[in-house]
Amino acid sequence: MRKIVFFLIQLYVLIFISACDTNQKKNKIPSYFPQDKNQFFDSVRAEEIILGSMLFFDKRLSIDSSVSCSSCHDPKIAFTDGKIVSDGLPSHKSLRNSSTLLNVRFNPTFMFDERAYNIDMVSLIPLLDTNEMGMNWHRLDTLFKQDSTLTKLSYKAYQQPCDIRSITRSLGAFMKSLHFNKSKFDDFTISNNTIIFSAQEIKGKDLFFGKGNCNSCHTAPLFTNHKHYNIGSEKNGSKDLGRMVGTLRKEDMFKFKTPTLRNIEITKPYFHNGKAATLENALDFHLSKDRKTTDFDPPILTTAERQNLISFLKCLTDGNYILTK
Repeated sequence: MRKIVFFLIQLYVLIFISACDTNQKKNKIPSYFPQDKNQFFDSVRAEEIILGSMLFFDKRLSIDSSVSCSSCHDPKIAFTDGKIVSDGLPSHKSLRNSSTLLNVRFNPTFMFDERAYNIDMVSLIPLLDTNEMGMNWHRLDTLFKQDSTLTKLSYKAYQQPCDIRSITRSLGAFMKSLHFNKSKFDDFTISNNTIIFSAQEIKGKDLFFGKGNCNSCHTAPLFTNHKHYNIGSEKNGSKDLGRMVGTLRKEDMFKFKTPTLRNIEITKPYFHNGKAATLENALDFHLSKDRKTTDFDPPILTTAERQNLISFLKCLTDGNYILTK
């Protein structure tokens, strides 16, 4: 049975990688993306990406073979899972909402609380988390010793067995390959032709970069500045302390990383705790008067302006992830 399942995983991965490879050839990194934050993708080889993609869908990376990386980062929904907070091992939950992995190669830091600074090592956090995948260091290092397929792939990629170093490096390589820039906003950026947008979308764009001041934190073209802010999403008494978990500084309490808005039409629910079910809910929460903090003073927008802003946000949906109506 395991051989059949593994064969189906391999088949799915090969189809997925083929699609990604085609996309990458047509989809070179445009000059308006931050080249200095490109996480050294030029050094990544196809062999590494293939190994990483195989591991990404492999449930054996969890202690009881119940979840894989793709369980929380599903390619069909822009590498998120559509849940308030992600499911982990049976009867366990992740701490937070699942973030998209698209364009993560440009990130200087990772996780809502900035616990990781290296894309090659970021996968260790969920792998070793007792709620998420529950693995231990020794088992992870020896897990695929008898797996001839992954062993061959690892030697081809790194000239070494499929140990913990090969696992983390190849998962990092796979994540680096997930670059997409085919949204309506990208078409506009390249052409500078506003005819691409509807009248409502143009008004929303002007609000985003003007009165709404959204671009100060959700900075184009990645639509995040990778910084951490307290926007009033957590209150005193909350168990989730945000960035303070990593820095232990009181001033970082309840500060969370600014998420990307790319593909936000798809990546619901919203915020680190998944508290907003729809874009409308998210915007209403974000702009409510009691959200004001030392980091954030929400602008006052009319109902019509909010609708225009949402119309523009939907222009950030990548062409490869257009929702089926």
